[in-house]
Amino acid sequence: MVIPLANGTVDFKVTPSTQSIRFSLRTANPAEVKVRQAEALAYVEQYLEALRNGRPIQLAPRQITALAGEFYKSWSSGPDTTGSLTLTPSTGEFFTREDDEFDEAEMLSAAMERVRERAAGQDDEYFLRAHGPDIDRMLAAFGVPEVTPGSRAKLRKISI
Repeated sequence: MVIPLANGTVDFKVTPSTQSIRFSLRTANPAEVKVRQAEALAYVEQYLEALRNGRPIQLAPRQITALAGEFYKSWSSGPDTTGSLTLTPSTGEFFTREDDEFDEAEMLSAAMERVRERAAGQDDEYFLRAHGPDIDRMLAAFGVPEVTPGSRAKLRKISI
């Protein structure tokens, strides 16, 4: 669960054995504690209500940004140095290399440029078809079963 808090978020993993949700409100000011606690509690209650009723969850802008950052981190972690999947920039083809004598930064830059070229002039449906499964996996990893179409579109736009 990604809970909005002040100018950031709190990531909280909910498991079947979770009995309570505890995290720091990141302030000692009593007035600010009350405000942050109320906001976090309201979000958690709305989230759980949406889950119980099978409704999609509306993500806050901070949550979308946090999830997009996680999506980018997982995508940009890049290949490992043993048996890497490599892009040939001149042809745009991927292949497996057993040696690690390649420029990873160049490869990632070329891959992003190729994605941008293919995406030029495409509509939102193209992006959702192309990246929908990745977004679904990321949301599932954070325990978010379904989000509203608006949240999904915003997450897609900020992730790419």
